[in-house]
Amino acid sequence: MGTINLAWWNLQNFFDTDDDPISKDFDFTAAKGWTQEVFEAKKANLAEVLNALKPELLAVGEIEKDTLLEELIAQMGNPHLKVVTDESGTSDFRGIDVSIAYDERKLSVVARVAHLIHLRYRTRDVFEVVFEINETWKFLPQQKVGTYFLDRAGRGQKLANRYQVIDQLVVSRGLVTGEGLTLDLDSVDIFRDALVATKSGRPRSFSRKTRKGTSDHLPLTAVLRY
Repeated sequence: MGTINLAWWNLQNFFDTDDDPISKDFDFTAAKGWTQEVFEAKKANLAEVLNALKPELLAVGEIEKDTLLEELIAQMGNPHLKVVTDESGTSDFRGIDVSIAYDERKLSVVARVAHLIHLRYRTRDVFEVVFEINETWKFLPQQKVGTYFLDRAGRGQKLANRYQVIDQLVVSRGLVTGEGLTLDLDSVDIFRDALVATKSGRPRSFSRKTRKGTSDHLPLTAVLRY
């Protein structure tokens, strides 16, 4: 049996220092105190946490572009994580996007496509990536359909604040009740290490002044088994 360590993390406004003329990233320029030194400090802090998570399938939010995830992975010193590039970029007016990286020793990219979902308002970009596991045959689609929303609220656990349920893992029913590739339900967790959280469990946001902290979101982790 093999495993894939999955991690999702909203990086809270991970912009470079360049002023992008087509997005509203004015607060993330040198003129606003978002200097190269401040950017490098945040990147180093994020990389330290990601190295602690040891992801083999990594998805991040609130990042400006794929090249920043490549920089972050280089900071980690992990030569096996590769970014799935999205040539369409982002249409978000603030210039934030999502990005995905995978361990090339375990996964290969089969297909990728970006979506905009038009409900009452248009969503931000939804980036769909199809992978195959290198060590196995391709998995056939599961017969059981449906969706589960997982937020790692244990039985009897009281949620002290809404930060704990902002980021959720949405999976198909087949990953929970099927065979082959499955999600280990007991592995789904919120990473609350002192690197990212206060003693009360709240996220430790990055401070431009002290250059400490990482994000106003906590990482979500899980393990896939096959």
